[in-house]
Amino acid sequence: MSEVSLEEFARVVLTFVAKRSGADMATLHSDSEYIANGLLDSLGTMDLFLLVEEHFGVKFRLEAFDVQQATTARRLYAQYVNAHHRLN
Repeated sequence: MSEVSLEEFARVVLTFVAKRSGADMATLHSDSEYIANGLLDSLGTMDLFLLVEEHFGVKFRLEAFDVQQATTARRLYAQYVNAHHRLN
C-alpha cells in the first residue's frame, strides 16, 4: 500500500478513538492525546496499533516502536512512516 497523508491517517485513527471512547469527533484532532486524556486505555491502544497495521498494511517492529512517541495521531503517523519506509 502506498504511503497515506497525515489527514487520511488521522481520520482512521481518530474515528477509532471516538468510537472506542465515545468522544465527539469534532473535538479530536491529530495532536489530541488519547492516552493522557483517558480516551484509550492500554488495551485500546494495542487495538489501535493493530488496526493501523491491518488497515495500512504495515508491520511495526516492536524493538523500534516507541509507545511514548505514539500517543497522538500525528506521533503514531511518524511511527507509521518509519515502518512504511522500512518495508519499501
